[in-house]
Amino acid sequence: MKLIDTNIFIYASGKSHPCRQKCLQVLEQVISKPTAFNISSEILQEILHVYTNKKDLEKGITLVEMALKMFPQIFPITTAEIITTCTVLKKYPGLNARDALHAAVVINYGLEGIVSFDGHFDIVKEIKRFQP
Repeated sequence: MKLIDTNIFIYASGKSHPCRQKCLQVLEQVISKPTAFNISSEILQEILHVYTNKKDLEKGITLVEMALKMFPQIFPITTAEIITTCTVLKKYPGLNARDALHAAVVINYGLEGIVSFDGHFDIVKEIKRFQP
C-alpha cells in the first residue's frame, strides 16, 4: 500500500499544470485499486489548509469529502506518528515537519512508500517516493 501525498489532490483539482494529468491518472488508479493506496488525516488537514489560505474553503471541503469517499479508512495520526516524526526530523533536519509526518506514517504503517511530486522525500532513506 502507498500513501497519496497532498500534492496529488491539489494538482488534480487545480488549473492547467504540467503535473495535473499525471495526478488524475494516480486518482484513477486509486479508484481501480482502492486497497493499494490510502491517506492519513494529515493529508486532509493539508488540503483544508491550502484552500483556506486561497480563500476557497468550499473547494477544500469538497476535496476532503471526495477523498473520504475514496479512502473510508484513513490512517489516524497518533502519538506513535508524532514520536516517529521527531525521530525523522532529528535525522533529516532539512525536512519540513509536514513531510516528516508523512514519512512517519509510511514508516509506522509499513507502507511501500509515498506517491508524490515532492522530491524532499528522497532524502529519507527509510521510505520510497513514487513519482507519478
